[in-house]
Parts: sequence; structure tokens; C-alpha cells
Amino acid sequence: MEKIFQFVEGTHLLFIQLLYGSGLRLMELARLRGQDIDFEMNTIAVRDGQE
Repeated sequence: MEKIFQFVEGTHLLFIQLLYGSGLRLMELARLRGQDIDFEMNTIAVRDGQE
């Protein structure tokens, strides 16, 4: 994955890192909003995700 990270930058890098590091599905990431991220608790609230 580090090789992929080297060739991507900006917003695209953030998206790829979130998909890879969190296990989010593409549509879960697409629905993500700023208020879904709790930086104090280091958590991401996933809305309408698959179980």
C-alpha cells in the first residue's frame, strides 16, 4: 500500500487511506460528513452502512 500512497496526493490520498485504514466501503465514505468524525474519541460514525 505504501507504493500506492506515494503516487496519490491531496484529497485522493485521504480517501484511499480512509478506505484502507478504516475498512469503510466506498459508499460509506461517500456519505461521510464532518460531524461523523469524533477526533476526541478517534471514531467514525457510519450511517446507512451494511452489517
